[in-house]
Amino acid sequence: MYEYAFYGMSALLLIIGVILIAVPKICTKKEYQDIPEQVQNTRKMGFFYIAFGVFLLIIKFLIDM
Repeated sequence: MYEYAFYGMSALLLIIGVILIAVPKICTKKEYQDIPEQVQNTRKMGFFYIAFGVFLLIIKFLIDM
């Protein structure tokens, strides 16, 4: 049961990352949506989420070797 936790967490991080990259203005707080730097920071966080999701998959692969 617990061996699927890595896959679930990775999938969740990848999905959230794609959403943050695809629609960063919607994912930014309402009072900061008009500030371009905040929207860019949201998009950068999406790339971080995707990278961390891939990192978890690599860790799971190395553990199973």
